[in-house]
Amino acid sequence: MLLGDVAIRRLIEEYDLITDYIDLETQLQPTGFELTIKSVDTFVGSGSLDFSNKYRRIPETRGVSWGTKDGEDEPSVFLKGFKVYRLNFNETINLRTIPYPISIISGRRSSLMRSGIISDVGLWDYGYRGKGQTTIFVANPYGYRLYQNARFHQCFFFKAEKASKIYNGKYLNEGIKQ
Repeated sequence: MLLGDVAIRRLIEEYDLITDYIDLETQLQPTGFELTIKSVDTFVGSGSLDFSNKYRRIPETRGVSWGTKDGEDEPSVFLKGFKVYRLNFNETINLRTIPYPISIISGRRSSLMRSGIISDVGLWDYGYRGKGQTTIFVANPYGYRLYQNARFHQCFFFKAEKASKIYNGKYLNEGIKQ
């Protein structure tokens, strides 16, 4: 079952489902919640993945500096065409303290698709807690300007029927200072 804005708001206000958001009224949508961009990274190394995660290696990244474009007061970064970037979200997602199992599927806003931005779809398991990330491919050969705190991904919340496990993987508490 896909949760609507009333249920999402209740879980945010009563159980801290999402914290560190910028503006609840703007980010809360009829059947979802929009995540915003905190920072942008470029990849500077390779990664690997195997069945057991014995050889799993997450590539090194380097942060991209925000700047201010002439005549504008909001920090932004120009992303070159035909390049992949990793985006880090402002918001903290907490699927550990809510009263029933929920998983999240997230994907880019349609304005990005219309601009030549390809972004992966993410699944966040019941029990996940962290800041979260996504990768994008700028398919537009002319590039794309991204402003800090832009609403980028929309999360859709699904009630998980008969879930017997809770997420305890490598990315639990990612991006959260302990």
